[in-house]
Amino acid sequence: MDIVSGQKELQLIDRQIKAEQYEDAVNHLETLIKNDVNGQNYLEVRQIYAEALQSNPMSAPLHATYGYLLLLKGFEEEALKRLERALKLNPTNQIVNNHIQKFYIVITEVANQNEIDKLLNNSGPEIQRLVKNAMIKELHGDIKEAKEFYRKAAQLDPENKLLLILLERAIEKAHPMYLPHRLMNKIGGSGIFWVIVMTVLFIVYYMMYYVAAIVIAISYIFFLVYIWKTPKLYKRIKGRRR
Repeated sequence: MDIVSGQKELQLIDRQIKAEQYEDAVNHLETLIKNDVNGQNYLEVRQIYAEALQSNPMSAPLHATYGYLLLLKGFEEEALKRLERALKLNPTNQIVNNHIQKFYIVITEVANQNEIDKLLNNSGPEIQRLVKNAMIKELHGDIKEAKEFYRKAAQLDPENKLLLILLERAIEKAHPMYLPHRLMNKIGGSGIFWVIVMTVLFIVYYMMYYVAAIVIAISYIFFLVYIWKTPKLYKRIKGRRR
């Protein structure tokens, strides 16, 4: 996208946000950010949102779509805060629901996106509330609390197969075997964990504690193998109990 086209997109997004056409703005936002080579477009869009929030700080859809912008640029923690703010302001708003769902699908990489769509659009308000709270808790890494929300939702609609799948998935992730996964997610995910390990390894090696460096490297390899094998190990243990 050339500079002139980028400026036209920015102007269009600005007009749509001021007109509270938030979903229309998001469609243009995705294209703009995708072609944002030097990050300048992102900074300008962020400024547009900042000004809009000053004028309309209680707009739940505005917070939600701003959160989506932050998610597109990889600022997951800040994006989640915006979505939580939007949910508190208006827990039944469809735009808010859509962006919580988008965030959840991107972060957790669930396969049944269409089924989640139907669940949030067609279920009663109490099930919708429980599922959204479960998603928020899961995104925060509070999987045990998420499990309880899913359990309550499944009790309200025990025939709903997707609710049972989400509950079973949460039960699996809450198992003690997944404790290393949960700890890793608490500190920011696999990327942050890798940076921490490599930093410690570099410092230890630089200080010439070679044996300790080897132990850390081997332990990290074993940790990665365990993370990779955990789902299979869990299914084996679950199968034996049956």
